Amino acid sequence: MSAKKSGLQGLAVAVSIAIIVIGAIVEFAPALLLSTASSNQVTTVGPQGSGWSAYCSPANFPGSSAAAGVYPVGPGTTPPLGCVPNQQQINLQLQDVYNPSANLGAGYSCVFYWNSGTPAAFTVLGQGYHVTGGTWTLGTTVRSSSGVCAPPSWAVATGTQVVVKVCNDTTPSSCAAGDFSSQRTVEYFPLPSNAPYGLGLGSVPFNLGNGYSTTISLIMIAGQNPTGSNSGYNTATPILLDERYQNGTDFTSANSCFVNTGANACDKPTSTSRGKFSMTWGLTQGGAGTAPANPQGSGYQSSTMVDTAGVTARGDLRLILSVEIKATTGSDMCQITGPLFGATATIVQKSTSATDIFYLYTLNESALTKTTDVSGNTLNPGSIQTGVQLDCGPVFNGSGDVVTITPIVYGYFALQYFQSYQGTVLNPEASALTQSAVITIRT
Repeated sequence: MSAKKSGLQGLAVAVSIAIIVIGAIVEFAPALLLSTASSNQVTTVGPQGSGWSAYCSPANFPGSSAAAGVYPVGPGTTPPLGCVPNQQQINLQLQDVYNPSANLGAGYSCVFYWNSGTPAAFTVLGQGYHVTGGTWTLGTTVRSSSGVCAPPSWAVATGTQVVVKVCNDTTPSSCAAGDFSSQRTVEYFPLPSNAPYGLGLGSVPFNLGNGYSTTISLIMIAGQNPTGSNSGYNTATPILLDERYQNGTDFTSANSCFVNTGANACDKPTSTSRGKFSMTWGLTQGGAGTAPANPQGSGYQSSTMVDTAGVTARGDLRLILSVEIKATTGSDMCQITGPLFGATATIVQKSTSATDIFYLYTLNESALTKTTDVSGNTLNPGSIQTGVQLDCGPVFNGSGDVVTITPIVYGYFALQYFQSYQGTVLNPEASALTQSAVITIRT
């Protein structure tokens, strides 16, 4: 009896140990997968801590007692009956907003970042999205095939927040600075939600299967020269910047504007203006360029970077008009009074200099997006115009002063980054969309 009892006790201990080991494996499986993943294994990631949620629809789960909506998910939560928190592989279809049927081919790459910190928030930013919070960790990168990005060896647990960096790049699966330009697209998208009203945006939903398929819609960046340029633009500039003096005279870079002693018509009559005068500036979106054929769109989307490598976070990438005013001879300056294109300026002194100042205006990207219908009829011309009020009174009263005014439109411009470097460095993504057209003001 003693030997039999001892054998039973030994068996019980062994079973207990096995249960503990199995429990530990179940609990720490994602971490084990992360640490042991290789080229032929699927790396799995999932939300850490509390506060996570995901979308569940009864239509996808027959017999579910849950109403359609967003429910808690992750460690310590119990999802409603039928809402299955599976690990899933992602399949992203890339399409053009204005031509969904176009095949975007293999010229795109997708970089997947997942939130390994606390839950982030997603809000609309112009024609793109703003991301607040989160700790964004590189998951995987994949080259598209027929416009589809589908990482073969990367899976995500329900409730995981994902941001996808999409670029029309030159180096396969790179999406690095230099792989995009004024002719190419780079945008950051929260994982799209197939749910109504954007419920569950950015999060992997509950799913019975092991895959989640969704679509990312791109607004393609423009790439060709508009006709009618009067300021020396070429085929590499997507936007025409048209500048005219107050009497309607075209600006040309060869003409200086004399506000006191000269004969040019930029500031007439000098007896009343005394260096204060107006101009009209217009911006016109170019042809489709890299965008597909009709129905076509050429324009821009703002987005928030999540791969903020380096000493300074770059934050939001916006469509920006930069106007640099610089005294090249003397210390007298001009200034812009009032808004441009409905936007108020963010003012940055270059290296804290009082004689080299940037006026930065965030442009309405939807107004500057050009679209046509299937017949080629223009739906939105992508053209905006503004009056510019210049006060060059100090130059008028000076002696021998020379001031240059240089407007340039940029895509993917990070105000935060530019300010942190005191106007001396552009973020790596910033792309000039117009040629510089320097207005020279002289005494």
